Amino acid sequence: MKKRTVFCMLILLIFLSACSEKKSSNTIHIEGLPSQKTLEFSHSDQNFRIIPFYEETLEYIEFVEENSLLNTLGTYNHTVLDPLRNEIHKQKMILKRDVPPDVTITNDVETLKEYTAKLIRHQDETNEVIKEALTKSSKILEGEDKTVYILPVNPEVPMKGMGGVAAWTLDDNAILLLLEPSYKDERLAYTVAHEYHHAVLMENSPGYDSVLDFVIFEGKGDAFAKTLYPEVEVPWTKNVDDKELEVSFSQLKEYGRTSQFEIYYEWESGNDSMNIPRWANYRMGFLMMQSYLKEHGNAPVKEWTDMDADELLMDSEYKEYIEGL
Repeated sequence: MKKRTVFCMLILLIFLSACSEKKSSNTIHIEGLPSQKTLEFSHSDQNFRIIPFYEETLEYIEFVEENSLLNTLGTYNHTVLDPLRNEIHKQKMILKRDVPPDVTITNDVETLKEYTAKLIRHQDETNEVIKEALTKSSKILEGEDKTVYILPVNPEVPMKGMGGVAAWTLDDNAILLLLEPSYKDERLAYTVAHEYHHAVLMENSPGYDSVLDFVIFEGKGDAFAKTLYPEVEVPWTKNVDDKELEVSFSQLKEYGRTSQFEIYYEWESGNDSMNIPRWANYRMGFLMMQSYLKEHGNAPVKEWTDMDADELLMDSEYKEYIEGL
C-alpha cells in the first residue's frame, strides 16, 4: 500500500511539473520581443508613414500586470492614447474625427498581450501589406502625404466578419488601424485602400455633413477598394439586394438630409426587430455606387471621388430615393 501511495505521488508530481512547464512555455516575456518599427516610403511625390503603437500597448500591459488597480483610463491615456494623439497632432492639431471609443482599456489584458506580441513579431509582414496597398491606391488616385497608425485591437471589441481589421480615417492624413494578429492579408489590403480613398476625399471636403453624404462616403470607399481588389469579398458587399434594405432606404428618405447620425449608426449595428440588416449603411452606399458605375464605368476615379451625393444619385437607378429628400 505504501509503495502504491509513493508511486501515485510521483505520478502527481510529474503531472504538476509538466503543467508548470507548459504554463511557463506560454509566458510572454515583453523584454524578449523585438522593437517596433516605423516604416517610411514614397511613391511619386507622395510620402507615407506607418507608425505602430505596440510598445505603448505593452507599457500599458506592464502597468496593469504589476497592479490590477492601475487598469484605468488614466493609465491607458498616459501610456497609449496620449502618445498616439501627440503623434497625430504633429501633423494636424484639430482632427475631423476623434479617436474612436474602441481604443480604450480592456479587462482581457492577457489576450491583448498575446495579440501585441504576435503583431510585433510579424510587423514586417504587416507593414509590407500596408505599403503595397497604399502604393497601389496611390497609382490610381494621387493625394497628399498619408500616415497610418496601428494598434492591437481591444479583445473585447466585436470583430466578427471584419477579417481581423477595424479602421477609421481620422483626417485627410491620418488613418487608424486596429488589428487582430489573425487578420487576413487580403482584408487588410482592401481596408487600407478603402480608408485611403476616404483620406483623399477629405483633403478638399469634410467627407460628409449629412446622413446621405455619409452613406455615399462609405459607398465610394468600397467602390474604390473593389476596383483594386475585385476578388475580395466583405460581408456588406456580398449578396446585397434592395428588398432586404427596404426599411433602411425608407429611413434614408426621411433622414438623408439631416445630421441625425444616430440612425446611421443603427444601420451599422443592424436591428432585427425592424428588419434592418447589419451594415445597412455600407450596403446602401455600395448599391448606389455600383448603380452609378454600371452606367459610367469609364468615369475616372478622381471624377466620381469629387462628385457630391446628389450628382451621383441623379445619374443612377436610385434617383427615386433622393427625390423626396
